[in-house]
Amino acid sequence: MSKVNWLLVLSAVVAMLFGLYLALIRSGFVLPGGYMALSHAQVMVVGFLGSLIALERAVAIKKLWSYLAPPLLFIASFLSLYSPIFMLIGFVGALVMFGVFAYLMVRYGRRPQWVVMGVAALLLAIGNLLYAFSVPITYVLHYWLMFLVLTIAGERLELSILLIPKRGVMGTFYIPVILSVIGVISGSEVLIGISYILLALWLFYYDVATRNLRASGLVRFVALTLMLGYVWLALGGIALILNLPYDLRIHAITLGFVFSMIFAHAPIIFPAILGGRSRFSPLLYLPVVLLHLSLIVRFTYDLKVGAVLGVIAILLYFALMRFRVITF
Repeated sequence: MSKVNWLLVLSAVVAMLFGLYLALIRSGFVLPGGYMALSHAQVMVVGFLGSLIALERAVAIKKLWSYLAPPLLFIASFLSLYSPIFMLIGFVGALVMFGVFAYLMVRYGRRPQWVVMGVAALLLAIGNLLYAFSVPITYVLHYWLMFLVLTIAGERLELSILLIPKRGVMGTFYIPVILSVIGVISGSEVLIGISYILLALWLFYYDVATRNLRASGLVRFVALTLMLGYVWLALGGIALILNLPYDLRIHAITLGFVFSMIFAHAPIIFPAILGGRSRFSPLLYLPVVLLHLSLIVRFTYDLKVGAVLGVIAILLYFALMRFRVITF
């Protein structure tokens, strides 16, 4: 199965590289294939992040059928470059991912983190279905972004749930989740923004990472990177509520929050998927700093310069992961 995992990870990396290329075109660079620039979101969210999250979950439950989701999502993201209707393949892939959480709840009982991640998978499925029938991307995109936000929130809840002191606290977690679903379905960016802020505040307070800020090595790196991501999640919520520029409303979440989560989790997740060993290198702080600097430049100075710095930060991070952090 490790060879299959390698192949699926490599396909996700291909989607990421192509998505970054399209991101540069979207930022104003004149490059070949400019007509595909509007497909940047589907390649990054469905082809890269969707397939990678699906793979992580398939590895966790070790069921052969669960491995259908990553290739279906990857294939859908590329075939839909030619016609949106091919995103129906991604709809099926997202349903398979939802099946993972349904299986867990049937076998082990309903647990909050699986409920939230199951809802996230359903939002991805609905978003893919809407895209397949050419619903405007400005509406579909909120389904895709909320899939990412709720998946990450569910994963952080899964890691922190034993440290949550009171049963009533879980009710406060469900409030922004419910608001987020209502906001996405209704198309209310104000409700979506409020849900982002409430989730960020909840994670700031209850995430196990808050207890690890004074640790050292990888533990501290993960904690600091997560905290920076939560700042961007809250800022993204504020940007939605105030109807600030579109680029800020979207990329505060996708780059600021989501890629901070990737940077934090990758040294743990990739060895688990690929069977390698992880060792921490302080050099990992360099792409983290560069990523957040790129966002500041992007939103306050120059979009193109910020986009280039962001691409460099992401490529540098994965290069360091391959050659300095993970050994096989």
